Amino acid sequence: MQCDATRPVCNRCTRFGRTCPGYPDTFAFKSFDGVSNRLSSVPESDSTLQMEPRTDQDALASVANVDLQLHTAYPPSLPQYIPTTCTDSSSLAFFFHHHVLIVDKSPCGGHLAFLPEFYQEKETVPCLRHAILSIGYLSLFKTHRSRIFWVQAARNYSAALAALAAAIETTESAVRDEVFASALFLSMFTDLDSTQRTRVNAHIPGVYALIQARGTASLSGKYARRLLAWAFNQLQTQAMANNEYGYSYFPSLFQDIHRPDSVCRAISLVNAISGFCQSTTDAKNLQGSRSTFAADAENVLNEIVRWEQSLPGHWKRQLQEMKRTDIPCTERVSSLNTWTACFLALINSSILTFYIQYLDLCASSLPYCDAVIEPNLPFYHSNIPQRIADSINIICSSVRYTLGDFNASLQFQPLEHVSHGVTYNLHWPTSLVSNCPFASPDQVSLCTEALRHTEGT
Repeated sequence: MQCDATRPVCNRCTRFGRTCPGYPDTFAFKSFDGVSNRLSSVPESDSTLQMEPRTDQDALASVANVDLQLHTAYPPSLPQYIPTTCTDSSSLAFFFHHHVLIVDKSPCGGHLAFLPEFYQEKETVPCLRHAILSIGYLSLFKTHRSRIFWVQAARNYSAALAALAAAIETTESAVRDEVFASALFLSMFTDLDSTQRTRVNAHIPGVYALIQARGTASLSGKYARRLLAWAFNQLQTQAMANNEYGYSYFPSLFQDIHRPDSVCRAISLVNAISGFCQSTTDAKNLQGSRSTFAADAENVLNEIVRWEQSLPGHWKRQLQEMKRTDIPCTERVSSLNTWTACFLALINSSILTFYIQYLDLCASSLPYCDAVIEPNLPFYHSNIPQRIADSINIICSSVRYTLGDFNASLQFQPLEHVSHGVTYNLHWPTSLVSNCPFASPDQVSLCTEALRHTEGT
């Protein structure tokens, strides 16, 4: 009899009156293929990481300077204790299966696609091990609501913070890949933890400091670019989503990227948008004017055009596939490239944020604002209304393609077996459209329902 993998006991054993033998406590690292739903082994790899450390130790201290009370207290309304047997290996397997998206011809090979191999190489590093375990147990808790998972998540989170604080005591260790990844995992933990009370993720200042400390090393090394791309995804969903644009803006770090690929161009684009949005926010707060607004806006528009022109052919085909309405979502599963859809939605969320900020600037009462902007960058010549519509359409197409759509009865029908990695990365894009004044009522309804159905995952 084939096991259906239901936990804690197999449903098929229960239905046929058999005693379920349970699940073996064995674990091998596997990579999840989001296209074929097959598990394949990930080979080990030996490599050395070469970096040029430069750091401000005071800024780095913020990496692990987080109030433990935010995450170690029991969440409200916990259900009655459910005895559960779960090992660290099981929690890792659960996280890898549900959050890692490995997709061929996708940005960086998928979401956290490097993680299985990376963890095999670095699993003895305490800060990394505890950070990933905290996420693994938290993911289990959010799915099964068992108190033991929450206890293990909080313990590993506390241990990861302590290990991270020790790791950043020296410049040499602070800029290592495993330390950077640990800070990113802890920021992810804070995102997924519903007990957070602060508006901005408490780990973002530390992540920002680490990117600055790593400097040009963030662009070289076996895992460097993939870690940097992941960091910018986090900065979009955690900093830009809360109007903290300064934490995703690095004025000089990405000016001379050697052989930029589409992902690096996307990073440069997000960097330029963040700089523009931060400068307009500062000008509004200070009630002042800035003579370079027109040039800054034109620079961002040029970055958008360059990024769109540099999109690989298979990404463009992905966009066309996502926009098709003649194929029901349920019939697309075999060809889903979910991470490319998420990545495009995230980048277009940043682009949409820029357009909204630009229009807000044009409509503001800043001194000399109209005189500075309109003669140099005419609104209608830039065709921004159509650009806004295009970005919203791409985000909504990504939602339909990866999360679900309204059926014939006008009820939202979520797709089956949606990965937690998809729901996590699409949270900001769907939130942005659901509150966007430029979105149509149907688009607002779609994103609002998608948010409601994925809440808590």
